[in-house]
Amino acid sequence: MQILQSLDRFALAARRLPGKRWAAYSLVSLSRATRSMCRTFHVLFVLGALGFVASLASAEQPFGNGLLNELLDRGVRIGDESVPLHAPKASPELSEEKLSLAQQSLAGSRGWQSFIRDSVVAPVHIELEYITDQEGRRIGIRSHFAFVVHTDVARLRDDRSMRELFEGAAEASNKEGFRSEAIDPHQLVDLGIEADDNASFGWLETILLNKVMVSGVLRSERFDNGDYDAIAWKLDERFTGREPPHPRYRNQWRELRRDELGRKILGPAVPYAGAAGYLFVSPVEGVDGTSLIEAEIVLHEPQGWFSGSNLLRSKLPLMIQESARKLRRALR
Repeated sequence: MQILQSLDRFALAARRLPGKRWAAYSLVSLSRATRSMCRTFHVLFVLGALGFVASLASAEQPFGNGLLNELLDRGVRIGDESVPLHAPKASPELSEEKLSLAQQSLAGSRGWQSFIRDSVVAPVHIELEYITDQEGRRIGIRSHFAFVVHTDVARLRDDRSMRELFEGAAEASNKEGFRSEAIDPHQLVDLGIEADDNASFGWLETILLNKVMVSGVLRSERFDNGDYDAIAWKLDERFTGREPPHPRYRNQWRELRRDELGRKILGPAVPYAGAAGYLFVSPVEGVDGTSLIEAEIVLHEPQGWFSGSNLLRSKLPLMIQESARKLRRALR
């Protein structure tokens, strides 16, 4: 799978990725990489979600790019607002010349050679922005990021090599407060949801910055046009504010506190909605054996999470940089 949303974007891309019929394939390679990054990203719900959804989609079923275009056009609902995701800079619809320029634009003032150098600490392009409602109140955060890994797409697609590379990552994530499981079509029917051949579903639970526990059901779709791979995902709103047959599958968040003995205390469950993202992986133009990872995440941040502070935004850059470095080390 051309890989994980620990990543970045720019404005040369088309707003919609038109028309093409994309084929699903096993992005287990990306899924392993992404899961490994979850050991750092587990503190951020959606980043952790990325690692999980990357492992869900069927390798056999062809499908179109419905979810991806839905997120780029209509976006994700946060309260009364509809928040479209920005198109990737390195869009597959660009010509070869424009794609090369778009990729290079991600380097910014650091310079292209610095951005693509074969180093664990090579730069990571990060853009963060608050999302506000019509009254100017902050309701969420948008994270767009990109970085280069010196591994070709073929290796990232190889199930066996990536499984060996990231063996034990899922277990490590569980120890750090990240739990997940796939939901098969039969389970979906039991939950009152019609199965969708184009999508995969999974349940995730994670702890954010040791202050909030978030859990819910994610829907994801994968796309492959031969040279370019992508994952689109969102928190499925059908599991928000309803009573599914199994209460575990509700989209919700809970305040996390600790008593004087350090024991975990969870507050009451609050319905949660408004999380989505995508991850693109593509070859770096003109640099053999190198891949660009570009991603965007939109995340609803309720007032009750961090009492209105900028804690999440302040922590994100370091988390993204460290995750990129972990992946690069693992790929060496």
